[in-house]
Amino acid sequence: MNRRNFIKLIGMGGAAMAAPFPFVLSLRKFPDDATAATTLAGLPIPKFVDPYDQFLMSLGERVKRILIHDETTLVRMHIDPPHFNDGQKFRFVRLWIESEDKPLTWNEPCPY
Repeated sequence: MNRRNFIKLIGMGGAAMAAPFPFVLSLRKFPDDATAATTLAGLPIPKFVDPYDQFLMSLGERVKRILIHDETTLVRMHIDPPHFNDGQKFRFVRLWIESEDKPLTWNEPCPY
């Protein structure tokens, strides 16, 4: 959701509670009851990124680099549950690619 849609959502919700009649919300002309939306317009909207999604994005980037470097395709991938190694959390990853008989293996750090 971008900032424009967020402002529309906040403005429409606040004005809909204050006014019983339907209206059309314009970004240039807010209703009087939508002062909260105009206050929030200048603030950055924090994005929540799930730690597991962050782990998958970093793992995906690493797998893409491997596939591009070896000029091959992915056959299968297996990710083990988290385990501790020297006080840090890791997931053991097995990656099968067409150009190798055995899987590539490594411990991928996980942030959660």
